[in-house]
Amino acid sequence: MSSNFTFKAHTKRPNTDWFIDIYDHLGDYVNGEAGHTYNGQIAWTWDLTDTYGNPRDDLETDPFFDCYITFSTTAGVLTTRGQPAPQTAYPPVGHWLISYCDRYHLDGGARCAPYDGYYSNGINTIAGGPALRSIPYWIFPIKFGTNIYSQGQRNESWGALKAALFDPRYRNFYYYGHGNTNIIGCDSHKFDTNGYITEGVALFSSGSKAFLTSQCVSNELTFNRYSGARPYRFVWLDCCNTANGDWPGAFGVDKAIYDIDHYTNTVTNPKHTRPSAFVGWNQLVGGAGWGTVDAAWRFRGAWMFDWSYWWQSRGVRSAFENARTTASWPPGGYNQLWGALRLFGYTNMQFNAYNQKNDWRWP
Repeated sequence: MSSNFTFKAHTKRPNTDWFIDIYDHLGDYVNGEAGHTYNGQIAWTWDLTDTYGNPRDDLETDPFFDCYITFSTTAGVLTTRGQPAPQTAYPPVGHWLISYCDRYHLDGGARCAPYDGYYSNGINTIAGGPALRSIPYWIFPIKFGTNIYSQGQRNESWGALKAALFDPRYRNFYYYGHGNTNIIGCDSHKFDTNGYITEGVALFSSGSKAFLTSQCVSNELTFNRYSGARPYRFVWLDCCNTANGDWPGAFGVDKAIYDIDHYTNTVTNPKHTRPSAFVGWNQLVGGAGWGTVDAAWRFRGAWMFDWSYWWQSRGVRSAFENARTTASWPPGGYNQLWGALRLFGYTNMQFNAYNQKNDWRWP
């Protein structure tokens, strides 16, 4: 985040007057500039103040601006076009949203219900990471299952999660539940012949809206033409196959592995996007060969503790590796974990690095 913003445009007509006008989210005029180009190149650097000299760089009061450029076409006709929305300013600190299907084990029947204690303890331990570093967070239990919830209650719960996820203060997201390459959520489990939950397989009832698609997230967070992009800094969709589809890009994370040099290089990162990371699984996780539920949740808790306790030195990939050793999960060790878990983006991201508004001032 810098203290100014540069508008750039290129007109087909090389010799023309131009005008740039900026309006706030209430439709009130903020500032503008006029000039003339002799080669079709237009550039103006705005200092983020209004016509009275007041700063307009506070996310709380100015979540976005509408910008327009007026120029003369090759036919000599004045035309006005809206500028593509810029990236929404990062909040003073990126909040954490920690979400999970609340009755995931309780709705699993007599075989699965005893695991609920491991589940709730694991979620609370994950929330302990941001709490340890005094980072605002919200534990959001999603209404799950058909035993006590109606379809309307489940739909409403997912609608509320969507509203929270799209709040520009939240830039870190953890989710546990069912999912796949382009959907997270469902209404109920599917079971195998022995009565165990079939991991990665979810059921939807008629008229269900108890889910979220990667396309919806992408449209709102990555390619929002009205309020600008709001990419997430860290995301772990802790459910099956989320690393195989469109989810990383939906949150603004490239489906690639980078070191910090990628982000500080004008050629490889021309938009000056701050470092970010996405975590997901590339296969079905759980069931035969994946050990106990207790160990699986000890792994998740150990990951968060290690990452947040050693917040100034431990990268996220190293935290996962240490958690594997601490919890002895998965039972197949290094090869089983890294054969299924995928990290994209900046895999050496430290727990609170680049999570404050002023952390990323490059260049």
